[in-house]
Amino acid sequence: MKLKNTILPLALLALISCDDKKELKKELNQKIVLKGKVVESPETKFVLLSKIYENQADFEGVKIPLNSDGSFEYTLEKDEDILYQISLNNELERGTYYANSFFLEKDTIQFEIYDIYNSQKNVVESSSKTIDYKNFSKEYNSSYRDSLNLAYDKRNELYENHKFHSPKGREIDDKYQEEEDFDKMEKLRILRDDLINKNQFYSSEGKQIIEKIETYEEKIQIKNLEFLLSKPLDIVSYTKFINSYNSIYRNHKSVRKAFNTAFSQFENKFPNHPYTEFIKNRELKFSEIKVGNKYIPFKTKDREGNEIDVSKIVKNNKITLLDFWATWCSPCIRKSKALEKTYNNYHDEGFEIVGVVGRLQNIKDYDGVIKRLKYPWKNYVELNREYNLWNLYNLEGLAGRQFLVNNEGIILAENPTKEEVLKFLKEANSL
Repeated sequence: MKLKNTILPLALLALISCDDKKELKKELNQKIVLKGKVVESPETKFVLLSKIYENQADFEGVKIPLNSDGSFEYTLEKDEDILYQISLNNELERGTYYANSFFLEKDTIQFEIYDIYNSQKNVVESSSKTIDYKNFSKEYNSSYRDSLNLAYDKRNELYENHKFHSPKGREIDDKYQEEEDFDKMEKLRILRDDLINKNQFYSSEGKQIIEKIETYEEKIQIKNLEFLLSKPLDIVSYTKFINSYNSIYRNHKSVRKAFNTAFSQFENKFPNHPYTEFIKNRELKFSEIKVGNKYIPFKTKDREGNEIDVSKIVKNNKITLLDFWATWCSPCIRKSKALEKTYNNYHDEGFEIVGVVGRLQNIKDYDGVIKRLKYPWKNYVELNREYNLWNLYNLEGLAGRQFLVNNEGIILAENPTKEEVLKFLKEANSL
């Protein structure tokens, strides 16, 4: 009898455990219906539904078309506890958009969405986690925020009183603000960058306030990470961690330490969650794509749709600059345009630039910019994430980046200055 009494509770436990798993599976396979309407935004053709770690700027996610009256409906299957976002396609294309965030906690979730200028009118049927997330966000970022805002105010005051720049820096900045010709603007940007590199663009007061702002921003990041760990380690705090991931200054040692501490705790609590997999994959790429390591070979396409094996270009040249950029990124354009003279001088000596224009949804954006800029090197096309190059090179959330590699595929520099490019070219041609 004792033996039977021992076995029965174990059998009961097994049944309960199986029932729990069935309930969990049932919950994860639950069908969720999203129903809503876009109001007073006739330019909107569809809404984009994305998971929090997907890049909406690159239209990652599901495009849900609107009916003639602006209404939409979409059914999806719940997988894990993940924050979702819905945004308007025309605002995403413009580069300024409002993301409506929510968790999948109800069988049907209702929306009423206005454009970004009237986003305060938006209605998203709230659930407990969605409300907790919004409340959490209000507390987040508070520490050092007042000090940072004061520093911003001081910077603006210096600028208005013409004390932010050095005399030469102010002269260039004034000309730039008044200039409308793109080519002349690019020349002024190059002069500005040269002064910045020589530490001569800002006044002593300007330099001090910039240092203060950078210090406060670093402290805010550390305090935010500490704040996350002061709260329960639940899916809401983990979601906030994911949401701020791209803006974390991982190159700062103190921020990196706080980041590693926070992530290790979330990873222990949620070892198999998609958030964990996302960060582990991204961090792996951070460790791979760095100076001294080999670049990742890739293929792309030219304007006519012909596939190009970039590894052949790298092998056939002494030095190659891989230039990933977006048509709307002025700093990207400025950085590459500054290399035109260097390219013309060293191209016959084994220097090549491989431009890859990404973050594109249509070829017209590419055509217009390439025609206007008249680069002396070829710029290839990454349309609709065909080769997923921004993900391959860990550039999600960024407009672009440059990598200087030798003919063995070793990364010599990341985002090199013009002077660094020249140094490596001279070294390569002296061998």
